[in-house]
Amino acid sequence: MEQEHEMSLLKKNDYVAPCKDSGQAHQDTKQTPAAPRVDVYRLIAITVGLMCALQAALNISLGSALYVRVNNKTLTQEVNELMASFGLSSGCACGLTNRLEEGGNWKTAVHELKAQNQNLTKENDELKRKLTVLISEYHVMTAARDELKRLNLETKDVNKNLTQEKNDLKIQLKDLVLQHISLTEERDGLQTINSDIGANNKNLTDEREELEKKMKDFELQLNSLTEENNKLKMNNSRTEARVKNLTEEKDKLNRTLNDVEDKYKNTTVEKSELQRKLNDFVSLHNSLTVQRDDLKRKVADLEMKSKVLMEERDALQTMLNTSTSQKTALSTERDSLKRTNSERDSLKRTNTDTQEKLTRLQSEFTKQRAELHSNTAQEISLTKVKDELNQTITVMEAKSKSLTAERDEMMGSLKTCTSQKTALSTERDSLKRTNSAIEEKSKRLTSEKEDLSRRLNSCTSQKTALTAERDSLKRTNTDTQEKLTRLQSEFTKQRAELHSNTLQLIGLRREKDELQTKLTVFERYSKQSWTYFSGSFYYISTTKKSWRDSQYDCWGKGADLVIIDNKEENAFVRKFQKKLWIGLSDRLREGSWIWQDGTPLRTSFWYPGEPNNFRGTEEDCAETKYYDYENSWNDVECTNANFWMCEKKTGV
Repeated sequence: MEQEHEMSLLKKNDYVAPCKDSGQAHQDTKQTPAAPRVDVYRLIAITVGLMCALQAALNISLGSALYVRVNNKTLTQEVNELMASFGLSSGCACGLTNRLEEGGNWKTAVHELKAQNQNLTKENDELKRKLTVLISEYHVMTAARDELKRLNLETKDVNKNLTQEKNDLKIQLKDLVLQHISLTEERDGLQTINSDIGANNKNLTDEREELEKKMKDFELQLNSLTEENNKLKMNNSRTEARVKNLTEEKDKLNRTLNDVEDKYKNTTVEKSELQRKLNDFVSLHNSLTVQRDDLKRKVADLEMKSKVLMEERDALQTMLNTSTSQKTALSTERDSLKRTNSERDSLKRTNTDTQEKLTRLQSEFTKQRAELHSNTAQEISLTKVKDELNQTITVMEAKSKSLTAERDEMMGSLKTCTSQKTALSTERDSLKRTNSAIEEKSKRLTSEKEDLSRRLNSCTSQKTALTAERDSLKRTNTDTQEKLTRLQSEFTKQRAELHSNTLQLIGLRREKDELQTKLTVFERYSKQSWTYFSGSFYYISTTKKSWRDSQYDCWGKGADLVIIDNKEENAFVRKFQKKLWIGLSDRLREGSWIWQDGTPLRTSFWYPGEPNNFRGTEEDCAETKYYDYENSWNDVECTNANFWMCEKKTGV
């Protein structure tokens, strides 16, 4: 507003000065101070404008500062609310960043612990498996220990007997040495015989392989001939089917040809009839011409109409010439009409039209005798009839040409079919001869194959007999050697068994010490109110704590909250008839239930409808609540107080 006021003053002063100059032009000396005053006002206006611009910029800066301050206040309130929700005082704001960094470090540590936990879980499972194997081996070794004790006693008794038997064996050994010498001589003789049999067998083997090769060649040839025979049979069947089809087509063509011949005969008869009618028409035309001449003589007195009648006569003469030419054309088309069966009805209609036209001409000529003045109209009618006849003849000529072309095409097709039939008949006869030759060759090959089979069977039987003799000699030789070896090995085995029994006794004593150690561990846990079940010890608390405190208590005992892996373990936990914390929770991620050792939940026994976060509460820990039912698990808040069960995996 101030700037506008200053501008109005400047404009007023600018306009006042000229007015004073117009009224007082002679006072030039008094008008000179007005220019500096105007410059001062302009300077003031510009200064005021700059001040307004600075004021606007200042207002914008103040508005931005206020907006930032309000936002900072809002952010401060949100930070305070977040700190309050996490249970932190306003004085802990400075340490919040440090805690967040520590939280990131804790997350890294948790991930590392999870990885270590998974590795430990795998090692624990491997140790469980090894423990199971060791327990089973312990039972087996215990039974073996008892058996060895019994055998040791028996061995002592047997040792005495062996000493006596050793002396007896020495005597028998001398006898066996003598027998061995004789058997060696027999073996050499048998080896000589065996080498001869081997040579014969090799020859027989070579002959057998040669026969097998020949047999394979014959089988390949027979297979190829069989395939060729099958192909020829297929080709023969195709040829027969084709010949059958061609025969049917030939019969159809014969029937068509007979129909064409019948139509040709009918057309010939119709043509004769048309010729007769045409002759009648010509005679009628001649009689009409005579009558016209009589009429001309009768009207000779009518000189005024003489020229008209002469023109009519010329016209009729032209029509007669046209009829004559039409007759000639019809004679020329007679042969084509014989082959035109499809145009018979058309010719009949044309003939009927012609007869009607002739009748009309006759009536017109009759009327002409009575009425000479109607000649002009009759000439016009005859001209139209002539034109129609010309058009009809043109159409008939075109149709006759097309029928002629179709006939020629059918004749060509008939000739082609006849030649194909002849070629197929020749090919069929050739295939029959080839098939007969193949059948004879197949019979000859079959007889040769049977002869080779008989020879092969004979060789096989001879080889079988020789093989049986060789095997019998080998068995005799082998039995003799086995008897000698068995006698020697039995004495060595007795000494080895005695040494083995001693070592087994030492191993059993070591296992006894290990079992005694495990028994001591079992007794110690039993005295501390731990219950053993399926390879683990279980401890049930007598007080109630939260889930986390229960876990700490189990860790203090070197155990974990119970992990239920199967139906039997779940039944074991339920039999104590208590609400117990188990080592299952989804505290890390909602809905993802995992055990304390980091393994995911696979076999579950949730009560129907559980887990459910009842009424929107954070139920992140599991308990056995409905212990009367097999599905007894329930999810509750981790801060609740419950009894708990610890589980310690052992090697017992």
